[in-house]
Amino acid sequence: MRKLILILVSLILVGCVGTGKDGSRYFTLGDRGDLLFYQTASRAEIALYEQEQVERLSRLQVWELCSRWDEVYNSQWRENIRGLISRALIAKGTDPLYCRNPVSDQIKSDLDKIRQEKSQRELRESSQRIIEENRRRQAEDELNRIRTDPNYRNRY
Repeated sequence: MRKLILILVSLILVGCVGTGKDGSRYFTLGDRGDLLFYQTASRAEIALYEQEQVERLSRLQVWELCSRWDEVYNSQWRENIRGLISRALIAKGTDPLYCRNPVSDQIKSDLDKIRQEKSQRELRESSQRIIEENRRRQAEDELNRIRTDPNYRNRY
């Protein structure tokens, strides 16, 4: 059993070892661009990955880059992706903050807060309705017991 587990772990770890473009071997966990990749890859491999992303992004039109900029607002990788987009804008000879729109980000932030507050309010109202419905049912059950059992009042 131990040998089987050892073999499985070895196969998993071998799958995590890759070869860089320069032929060097590196150890990473996760897919390229994931949090685990950033935590386990070498700085050279991260730089290579990000350069590939900048090259890919710089093939897009400026309006497409700005559209991507807006799309990643809610992404956990917002700063990283926006940084890559800025580098792609520089590669195109455009101002790296061309797509930056603090007003738009503030509006999205406000809308997120409103949605969250609305969701919390709806949850509170729903919980209150459930509590009131349970109390009403308990009262009806109690009333039905009083009506059907003549000795019910005498018990208490």
